[in-house]
Amino acid sequence: MSSSSTRSAGDRNDHADVAALEFAGERIEVLRTVYRAKTFPRHTHDYYAIGVGLDGVGSIWYRGERHLRRRGDVVIIPPGELHTGGVGPSSNVLSYLVACVPAHIVDACANAEGVQSGSLDFRVPVLRDDVVAAALVDVGRLLLSPDMAGDAPVAASHALALALSRLVRRHAGGAPTRQVLADPVLVRTTREIIQSCYADPTRTSLDALAVATGVTTFHVTRAFTRAVGVSPHHYLLQVRVDRARTLLAAGISPSLVAAMTGFVDQSHLTMQFKRYLGITPGRYQRCLGV
Repeated sequence: MSSSSTRSAGDRNDHADVAALEFAGERIEVLRTVYRAKTFPRHTHDYYAIGVGLDGVGSIWYRGERHLRRRGDVVIIPPGELHTGGVGPSSNVLSYLVACVPAHIVDACANAEGVQSGSLDFRVPVLRDDVVAAALVDVGRLLLSPDMAGDAPVAASHALALALSRLVRRHAGGAPTRQVLADPVLVRTTREIIQSCYADPTRTSLDALAVATGVTTFHVTRAFTRAVGVSPHHYLLQVRVDRARTLLAAGISPSLVAAMTGFVDQSHLTMQFKRYLGITPGRYQRCLGV
């Protein structure tokens, strides 16, 4: 479903890394910046700029007022809003991650959350939300890590979907249109696809799950997470690890198990296996004597 590419730009003082993510049929750029002297002129975007502070302090002028952004702060600038930004007072660095999200994707997310997209109004550009912040940090970590795993763009798509859903649900100020409830048929279908097709990323990507269930990517993420307690991607990882555990116990080599269960390679299997079970595949087999 997703692919990414990265590049770096800038000088010794100011630079940025950029990744391109395929999300809900659109190409979304994600930037991670380190600025020490940069200031922007007043400008607007034709997309939502949604970011999180990583280090230092930034200064933002928005709707006639000055705002400070600090580490962990979430920043959202809607399309068409005149604003400026730069390194804040008494700070020698400003580092942040920002996703450039088309307006119609945010509108689709609002619709899935039961919020009138036409009434969205992010009244302040800087807010605190640890869940959104953590999800955005995950997007950057997954896409811009030097040792990025092969399915990192898929995981990044899920993280971005969760961040957007929470933003419109908690912070947009839109008028509710309906109560969004978990759809048992959608959740059951999603579970069945993941459980039967866990090794096939073309069947278990967020876009593929949305097509299979006849809803938007936001709706399938929201409904599944609400019903199951974890996102479809995290559920997929758990299923893969569980299947891998059975195969490892049968004496199959970790490299072959990785291929059989949908992991990119043995190192990716090792990382996720240890994450969920607290032990590496090799040690797991040695402990079982296989």
